[in-house]
Amino acid sequence: MHLNSDDEVILLGCSNGLDLDEQVRLKITSLYDCLVNEFNLKVNISPTIYIDPINNETHDATYRKEELYNALIDPNIKAIFDLSGGDLALEVLNQFTEDDWRAIESISDKFYLGYSDNTVIINALLLKTNVKAVNFLATNIVKDKSGIAKDSFKRVLFNNERINRGSTTPNKLDESAIIIGGNIRCYLKLAGTPYFNLDNADGLLLEGLSGDINKMRSYFSQLDLLNILDRMKFVVIGQFSEIKEKGQEDELYKLVQTYQNKYNFKLYFTDYVGHHEAVYPFIMN
Repeated sequence: MHLNSDDEVILLGCSNGLDLDEQVRLKITSLYDCLVNEFNLKVNISPTIYIDPINNETHDATYRKEELYNALIDPNIKAIFDLSGGDLALEVLNQFTEDDWRAIESISDKFYLGYSDNTVIINALLLKTNVKAVNFLATNIVKDKSGIAKDSFKRVLFNNERINRGSTTPNKLDESAIIIGGNIRCYLKLAGTPYFNLDNADGLLLEGLSGDINKMRSYFSQLDLLNILDRMKFVVIGQFSEIKEKGQEDELYKLVQTYQNKYNFKLYFTDYVGHHEAVYPFIMN
């Protein structure tokens, strides 16, 4: 499965809406122009990517859910690019009913791209549908000055190349593997919800923006208590921004290796998944 020229896509937001200032609008305009002029896509823009101009708050959860649902069931939409992040994506999941999921459970010819707080959307789609879920923020293709994000976006989503797992180790991950997780803080929001466990998951992806080594010790303890780590064949560790900023990467690696020794899962590291701009689209399924 891959995107083609003239495919129709949509830009939307399930989490916090973006500000309406000029700088943000220029960024979205730049992305739109790139997708249309360089990738020859037909691009729709949902108002949910921005805050509601009437009350200067993120749009109502019901509206955000309807925009996502309609994009999922629309056979003309081949990819959903979620440009939001923050704290509010879980509100959208709370609006879905079992009837909604039944209506979209067989959909397989569509990509959903999101990151950070939209980890909760990604994992729900992995559990409830056959949508191709991708950990990636589309605005990085115009923000990343190195060109890595744009090049990998083309190679993965248009050329269907196997850099999609982004592993820096010599061993490529199994292309058929199903990987859960994403942002560690946001993934743990799903604990206790119907969207947390995926019985046929092979691996776990973890990355993070905020959180020092003490928070990571707590998060990994929670993953262990939830019996996630003992079920994984492998774990992929992306970039943890605050950990990197504080020079605590060695401590993080030792922490993860403690659990590797306990459960004997394979361990991979990648610099190309995280909250920075030079990232690859990481396909989860």
